[in-house]
Amino acid sequence: MALVHVITRGPQISARHVETGTAHSDPTDTLWLDGVATKPDGA
Repeated sequence: MALVHVITRGPQISARHVETGTAHSDPTDTLWLDGVATKPDGA
């Protein structure tokens, strides 16, 4: 489903998923798509 979201809506996600402290929370509201080798600190 994440792939479908990125294709249809781009890398932005809802702020309700950011820093919630749950297993599926994300540090920012933008999904990092370029791979772990180029991932910036804190993302």
